[in-house]
Order: sequence, then structure tokens, then C-alpha cells
Amino acid sequence: MGFLPEDYKVPSGGSSYLKLAIGKNTFRILSDPIVGWEYWVEEDGKRKPIRVRTAKDIPVAISNSAEQDSKPKHFWAMFVWNRETEVIQVLQITQATIQTGIKALVDEEDWGNPREYDLTVTREGEGLDTKYTVTPKPVKELDKEIVSLWKESEKEYDLNRLYDGGNPFISEGIDIDDIL
Repeated sequence: MGFLPEDYKVPSGGSSYLKLAIGKNTFRILSDPIVGWEYWVEEDGKRKPIRVRTAKDIPVAISNSAEQDSKPKHFWAMFVWNRETEVIQVLQITQATIQTGIKALVDEEDWGNPREYDLTVTREGEGLDTKYTVTPKPVKELDKEIVSLWKESEKEYDLNRLYDGGNPFISEGIDIDDIL
């Protein structure tokens, strides 16, 4: 053995959200997704996401905005097990190529529910040249430890809090300021 274990990786930031890095990103979907529309607003000098359930809930001024950054995007959000960091995170997908790739697998009789197998999303390129591919892994049972952790956690987690600007990991009645 050398200075560090052979399979050692420096942990990335402790974010509750899975950000797709360049290269391969492998995860297991743990929950059904919520879907909706997301747009960004400026509040106190900071950009803040606003998520709504339907396109008719988007203010007309936002819908008609000429700014590309302000255009509403259709999103999916779901809890996943990140294979790299080995933690439960929220994966929010606004990229149509990823959404259609996963939807194609769901619709395919040989694959079906993506909660039964891992997915690898490969990200290549930067900016407008970014390309994504979705590749399924063979159907395989989720490790018992992960299943147990998810069953304990899912009672406290609620993706619907995203629609109200809330934290999907914080239990009802707990003030985020009490934790920070």
C-alpha cells in the first residue's frame, strides 16, 4: 500500500444536490420524480430558483422574457444514490436529452422502472457544446444498507418542498436557521 489507499478519491463538496460533472456520473434513482418548470429571479442581489408545477403558473413577464438565462425550463427532480460520493442527493434534470433518454428506458419493456438499475449520465463538453448520454447498467438489486438508509430517510424527505422554495431534506417544523 502506498501513501493513500489505491481506490482513494478526494471527497467533493458536501452538497445535497448531484451536479453532473464532466465524465461519467453513476447513480440509482430512489424516488419517483416531481416535474415542473423552473425559472430564476434576482432577489437581494442573488439569483434564486422558483419552481412551479405547471407552465400556466409562470408569470407572463417571465414567459415572455427575451433573456436566455431567464427562460423557464422544464425540470424533473428526484432523490438518487450517488455512486461516486455514496450519499443520497437530489438530482434535478433540465436537459431534454437526459429526460428523453431516461423516458425511452422507462418506455422500453426490457428496462422499465429506472429504480431497478443504475444509470450513468456521461457529460462531455462545456457551455453550449455540452452533450449528455444516458446509459443503463444491468438490472441489479440495491444494496441492503442503501435500501435501509433510504427507508429511514424517505419519511423525512419531501421533494414537493422545492415548489415552495424549501429544502427537501429538512423535516417539517424544523427551522433551517436552527441547524445552520
